[in-house]
Amino acid sequence: MYFLLNLFSAIALLAFGVYMTKKTVMSSCGASIGNVLRSVVDSKFKAVLIGLGTTMLVQSSTATSLLVSSFLKKNLLTLGIALAIMLGADLGTAIMARVLTCDLSIVSPILLTLGIFLYLGFADRVKLHLSGGIMLGLGLILLALRLIVQTTQTVTNAELTAVLLKSLTNEITFALILGMILAVICFSSLAAVLLTSLLCTTGAIEISGALAVVIGANIGSCILEIIGALKQGISAKRVMYGNTLFKIIIGIIALCLLTPIENAEKEMAFPLSEFVIWFHVVFNAVICFLMLPCVGLMSKLLYALIPERKIEYDPNTPEHLDLAAYIDPNLALGNAIREVLSLGDFLQQMFTNLERSIAYKPQEGVSSNDMKNRIRDIAGKISEYLAGVNFDSKKQRRRMNRCLIASADVSECAHIINGMVKRLNKANGTYQTSFLPEIRTELGKISAECASAVNLAVNAFFRNGKEEKQNYMLKKNQCLKLITNFHSNYIGKTHLNAEQDMRFFMILLEILEQYRHICVIFDPLFHKGELKTQEMEMNLTED
Repeated sequence: MYFLLNLFSAIALLAFGVYMTKKTVMSSCGASIGNVLRSVVDSKFKAVLIGLGTTMLVQSSTATSLLVSSFLKKNLLTLGIALAIMLGADLGTAIMARVLTCDLSIVSPILLTLGIFLYLGFADRVKLHLSGGIMLGLGLILLALRLIVQTTQTVTNAELTAVLLKSLTNEITFALILGMILAVICFSSLAAVLLTSLLCTTGAIEISGALAVVIGANIGSCILEIIGALKQGISAKRVMYGNTLFKIIIGIIALCLLTPIENAEKEMAFPLSEFVIWFHVVFNAVICFLMLPCVGLMSKLLYALIPERKIEYDPNTPEHLDLAAYIDPNLALGNAIREVLSLGDFLQQMFTNLERSIAYKPQEGVSSNDMKNRIRDIAGKISEYLAGVNFDSKKQRRRMNRCLIASADVSECAHIINGMVKRLNKANGTYQTSFLPEIRTELGKISAECASAVNLAVNAFFRNGKEEKQNYMLKKNQCLKLITNFHSNYIGKTHLNAEQDMRFFMILLEILEQYRHICVIFDPLFHKGELKTQEMEMNLTED
C-alpha cells in the first residue's frame, strides 16, 4: 500500500511538472507557436518538424494535439497536415524520453532551485517569471522520474514481483494490455517506457515482453488523446483516430518482427534497458517516416468513416469560443475577440430594424428583442469563457479586460436600441400625424451615422490601430453634430400647440439622448488620454 501511494504521488508530480512546463511555455511563446502551426499549409515535412519541435518545447504531445485540434476546427489546417504534425509530435516525445533517461541527477536540483527563485521572486517581471516556471517544470519532471525509479526498484527486486511480471509478459497479448494500462495510469507513455526499462535491468521482463509493453504504451497514449478529443468535435476525433491507426498498423508489423528484433538485440552490445529506450525512439521514427506519405490516403479514409454531421445553425451558440484554446491564453483571447466582433454584426442587424421602425416599415427577420437576448447571452458566455483562462502577464489581463468591456458595451447598446424600437413603434401608432416625413428622414440619417460609428468602434477594438480609432472619433463627432442640428431645427424652434405634440417631442428627446449615449458608449474601450489627443488633433485639423 505504501509503495502504491509513493508511486502515484511520483506520477502526480510528473503530471504536474509536464503541466507546469506546458503552461509557462505556452504563456511565454504560445502566440509564436500558434503562428508557426498556422503557417504550415502544404509541406508535410515541415509539419513533422514543427510537431517535433513544439512537443519537445512544451513537453507534451497532448498539448500539441489540442492546439492542432483548435486550428483544424477553424479550418486553418487541413487534416493531412494535422496528421503530419501529430507524427512529428509523437517522435518528439520519444526523443525526449531518450534525453530524460540520461544521467541528469545534478540538473534537477539546479533547475528546481533556480526555477523557484525566478518564479516566486520575479512575479512582476514576466519574462523572468515565466523562465523560472519552465525551469521549475523541467526540474519537477526529472525529480518525478527519479522518484518513480526509486519507488519501483525495491518492489521489482522482490521474487514474487518477478514471477508475476514474467507470467504476464510471456504472453504478448497481456504485455500489450499492461503497456496500455501503464500509459493511462501514468498519464504518459514516457513514464510507462521508463518503468519498462527499469524492469528490464532487474531481469523481471524478457526482451519480447518488454518490446510488447512499449508498443502497448504507445497505443495507450493515444487513448488519452482520444479522451481529450471527445469534447473537441469531429475534426479533433479524426486526427486522434488517424494517429491511433498509424500506431496500430506499425505496432502489428513490429509484433510480427519481434523474433528478428530479439535476435538483433542479442548481437548488440547494448544493455537491455538501453535497447528498450532506443526501440521506443525507432518505433516512433518508423511510424513517422513510413506513414507520412499515407496522410492523404488516411484523410480520405477518415472523412469516409467519420462524415460531417449536419448540425442546424444555432445563432445563440458562440462560434469561436473553443475550449481547446485554453492551452494558449493568447489563442483563447483571440477567440473571445472574434466572438465580440460577431456580436457587432448582430448589432448592425438591430440598427437595420431601428431604421425600418423610423421609416414606419414592418420589421424583417429576427425581432430586436430576440436579437438583444441573443447578444446578452453570448456576452455572458464570453465572460464565462475568459474566466476559465489562466492569464500570467499584465498585457494579457489588459486585453481580457478590454474584451469584457467591449462585450458589455455591445450588450448595453443592444438593450438601448431595443428600447428605442419600442418607443418608435409606439410613436408610429399613437402620434402618426406629428411624425412628419422630414423628421423621419433626419432620424434615419442619424441612425445610419450612429450605426457606422458603432461599426468603426468595434473594428477599432478588433484591430487596435491608431487610424481605426481616429476614424471612429471622426464618425462619432459627425453623429453628435447631426443630433445637435436635429434638436435645433425640429425641437428648439417648434411651438407646441397640443398635449399630444408635447408627448411626441418628449419621445423624440429620449431617442436623441439614447443616440448620444450609443455614440460615446464605446469610449471606455480606449485610453482616455489617447482619445483626448486624437480629439485635439482632429479639432486642429478642422480649424
